[in-house]
Amino acid sequence: MNNQNNGKSRVIGFLTIVTIIMIGVGVLMNFKLRTLLREYVEHQVTEQARTFAALSAEQFELEIYDLENAAAKIPADVEPDDEILGLVINSSDNITMGLLCLDGTALSGNTLSFSDFPGIQNAFRGNSSVCYKEGQGILFTTPVYDGENVKYTLYKLFDESVLLDKFGISCYNGQGQVAILNQAGEVVIPFSDAGTVTSDFLEKDIIKASMQKLSEKMNIDTAAAVYYKDNKIGNFMFISEVKQLGIYLVGTVPEEALTDGISTITALILWVFGLLILLFVIGMIYLLSAEEKVRESDELREAKNMAEQANRAKSDFLANMSHEIRTPINAIMGMNEMVLRESNDEHIRDYAVNIQSASKTLLSLINDILDFSKIEAGKMEIVPVAYDTSVFLNDVINMIDIKAKQKQLDFLVNIDESLPSMLYGDEVRNRQVIVNLLNNAVKYTKQGYIKLFVSGEHKEGGFTLKMQVSDSGIGIKEEDLDKLFEGFQRLDIRQNRNIEGTGLGLAITHRLVEQMNGSLDVSSIYGIGSVFSVSLPQEIRDEAPIGDFRQHFESISKNQTEYKESFTAPDAKVLVVDDNEINLSVVKALLKNTKVRVTTCMSGKECLELVSKEYYDVILLDHMMPEMDGIETLKRIHETENKCSSVPVIALTANAIVGAKAEYINAGFSNYLAKPIEGTMLEKMLLQYLPKEKVIIENSGSSEAAENKKQDNQPDEAYINIKTGLQYCSDSMDFYYEILEVFIESYDEVSANINNSLAGEDWKNYTIYVHGLKSSSLTIGGEKLFAAAKEQELAGKAIGAGEKTEENIAYIKAHHSEVMALFKETLNEAQKIMSEK
Repeated sequence: MNNQNNGKSRVIGFLTIVTIIMIGVGVLMNFKLRTLLREYVEHQVTEQARTFAALSAEQFELEIYDLENAAAKIPADVEPDDEILGLVINSSDNITMGLLCLDGTALSGNTLSFSDFPGIQNAFRGNSSVCYKEGQGILFTTPVYDGENVKYTLYKLFDESVLLDKFGISCYNGQGQVAILNQAGEVVIPFSDAGTVTSDFLEKDIIKASMQKLSEKMNIDTAAAVYYKDNKIGNFMFISEVKQLGIYLVGTVPEEALTDGISTITALILWVFGLLILLFVIGMIYLLSAEEKVRESDELREAKNMAEQANRAKSDFLANMSHEIRTPINAIMGMNEMVLRESNDEHIRDYAVNIQSASKTLLSLINDILDFSKIEAGKMEIVPVAYDTSVFLNDVINMIDIKAKQKQLDFLVNIDESLPSMLYGDEVRNRQVIVNLLNNAVKYTKQGYIKLFVSGEHKEGGFTLKMQVSDSGIGIKEEDLDKLFEGFQRLDIRQNRNIEGTGLGLAITHRLVEQMNGSLDVSSIYGIGSVFSVSLPQEIRDEAPIGDFRQHFESISKNQTEYKESFTAPDAKVLVVDDNEINLSVVKALLKNTKVRVTTCMSGKECLELVSKEYYDVILLDHMMPEMDGIETLKRIHETENKCSSVPVIALTANAIVGAKAEYINAGFSNYLAKPIEGTMLEKMLLQYLPKEKVIIENSGSSEAAENKKQDNQPDEAYINIKTGLQYCSDSMDFYYEILEVFIESYDEVSANINNSLAGEDWKNYTIYVHGLKSSSLTIGGEKLFAAAKEQELAGKAIGAGEKTEENIAYIKAHHSEVMALFKETLNEAQKIMSEK
């Protein structure tokens, strides 16, 4: 007990010492902050004084400028009479103008003393001048020339009574005061209309001391400021020289007018520091009172480590389970696609469409197994795509309808027929959200109904998809609503003990909705039912309303199931490596109609043996295989001598984790295909990597045979390759003819633009025009013109980048005629094709 009391005493003593030190630091901080603040403000006031001086100089210089303009109007060759002087000299109350002769007599205005106003003599020396005489005012003088000699002096005298109004300066919203002094220290323009007030102010001891400091600073600068206190009130005094006029601006401004906001910040900093001291003391007291709990930290740390290990084990389990389950699903979906391709029985095709829909949903659910761990790790991705609203709704309804019928529940569906037919968003996550809510409704409803209402709302800048699920189920107790979206929560366990589930569905749903910037609301009455409302922001890709979505879906399904291979490649050879025989059968079946020659093997070792003997155009390589996985197999293909070391290798994998594609690309794969493999995606991938000369893309339409014949009959020296052109025209001859006609009609304008740019050596526009010619020529199949125009474009771009300018200009000029001749020959052939249409 004594040791414990001694320990507490030491802690209290330590706290007291630390608190005193921190208070001392706070005092020093306060002093330092105020010093830094005053130095900063002093600098700002100095710069402001320069600005005031510049403004004052501008006022004086403007008066001199006006006086010089008036002097220029006095003729030098005649004696000025009253009429001429009347036009130039305009005196008013307290402002006098006049014209003085060299002997001091006044031709106009009052005679002035040369000794009172030295500026008069300065003007006769040829210089405009400003001078001040106490009791009389400020005199502006300028010479009046007769040839190169000064004949008169024109002056303008401002009485002292108007100086403040005319030349006075207001500063800092009237809180500061500015006076103008001459070099002798006499007040020219006072702070106020009483000059004695300014003089008395300048006679104060504190002001004299401040002026002495300002004088020292003015030895090295043209403006300065100092801080002083007058009757315990802080002020800043400043001075600035008015260049070329021999006068000074002297002013003062209260500290409060300058530092009001900054002082508040300083006080706030000190207040926060004081609060930190208080928090420190409270924290130390808390630590003292929690001394017993500190002893439990080792147990808490051990529990945390165990939880992290369990979480890692869970993630590994989910990833492995995902891969194992995806393998049979791959077989199911692949074989079902072959049924869709080869069966003509409408009933079987309808069953196959439902299998396809359910398989996709099942695949989504398997992905959902990984979702919670992804969300917890912050790796959940939202992937927006364009999707058909009717297909999306039909997939959802088909899956839930079966479950509702099994429980003899009424499944009521109300779909707003004005919904856009195409939306843009994460279709998979949208489906996952609504399916989770509907599944819950089915689970917790013993009898009665389930309702799905889907509508939309157009808002400024977007569209919101609204889905509402209501049921006549058991409902949720009010006290349980707050726990509804927590992970692994089962509510009302006694009543729901026979209902299957992990308790993750609503937690995932809620987090997904939040991640998609949507909202999820719930209302429920225990024993009567629940209503879940979801709002998800989407984009519209097709405004056309879906109308009867069932009918719309059926028409799309029919179009989707009328399969037609996108290409054939009877000379192409593809090697497929997978340890699952069903997967190999699926790939072979999917490529059956393309006539690609498919070789299969079931291990990395077999793959290495095959590539050492045979060349393949593309290799499809599974990742997870026993003994030697796909990455190791690829590494050996690249490192050993074989016939396929430079062949594109595409990864096949059921590994659906985030970042998988980047992992495979970094490992050396050319691309990535996720299982289950879709036939269309497989064909697109092969089209990308198979040698173009081995790929045959057949045209569609009634005139296909005739057009193929027309392409086959083209001579080798043809300027237009129709087959190439069709690839850029969706394989439509009608569309190709339209593009060809545009090419013909634009010839005169395009050739003129290119020739004119060359003639004017306008290389920027020349490059733009040949770039356009390059693109349009390839669109119609003008491969020779495309190649020639491309070289001209590259030379033009090099000129724009400043690379070997002279060399590239010479190249363009040397090959320009060749390009234009090719342009003409391509035009002639295009016209011939159109004439044979």
